[in-house]
Amino acid sequence: MTRIIEKDNCYKITGLCFKVQKKLGRFCRERQYCDEFEALLIQQNLPYKREYELKELNQDSPNGNKVDFLVFGKVLVDFKAKNYITKEDYYQMLRYLSAARLEIGLIVNFRDSHLKPKRVLNNNLHSDNSGLNSEHSGRILGIDYGEKRIGLAISDESQTFARELAILSPKEFWQQLKTIISENQINKIVLGWPLNMSGEETKKTLEVNDFKEKLEKLVEIQIEIIDERLTSQMAQNISGGKKDLDSLAAQILLQNYLDKNKK
Repeated sequence: MTRIIEKDNCYKITGLCFKVQKKLGRFCRERQYCDEFEALLIQQNLPYKREYELKELNQDSPNGNKVDFLVFGKVLVDFKAKNYITKEDYYQMLRYLSAARLEIGLIVNFRDSHLKPKRVLNNNLHSDNSGLNSEHSGRILGIDYGEKRIGLAISDESQTFARELAILSPKEFWQQLKTIISENQINKIVLGWPLNMSGEETKKTLEVNDFKEKLEKLVEIQIEIIDERLTSQMAQNISGGKKDLDSLAAQILLQNYLDKNKK
């Protein structure tokens, strides 16, 4: 018989969400819905944490990964107030679940005329293919190559989210490469591949190809390339004034790879 994950707890949460929408309607801000939901949790003496930092559950989780609510210590709840739920909202919840190592999350969009929270399952905890020998498990190292600095990022074991790892000089990189691979149990490398905006190779592409060939001689794991156009610009846009963007660029290109290849 199929087990419905956290059936009773999700039913209680959904019931509270119905009450919130009934009181506030469909066109309030997300924070207003959060405030009203929290008031009901307190009123009913239900265990919860608001704006919960997932790093408290899993030290591998990137800093700043926060979910609106953790309820009953088992269910992640993310509130939306938008026209419709997107694929990115779904992937975001999957990353949250992977970071927290929890089974289920609910995405609640209060703009819906007929409120129906979306259940999102952490398939890495429920799939027969979720072991460490699976093609889609094990950590991946992302590399943003530069002549003076090399940015590194790393994925979690479920290959769901990426986080910054380090910025190294080329000398430091070659000295530390095998240690990084061994200590982090890396089973694949993703390397940013520089092209111009027309998709053509450049002088920088030849440099990165030489770098890739040297990598292939030193390590025995798979190396894949990914188009890195616009990653530097994206890193600048979200850096918040941070000067050294190499590891952030590596995180962006690795996250793009993970999202593209997610089951």
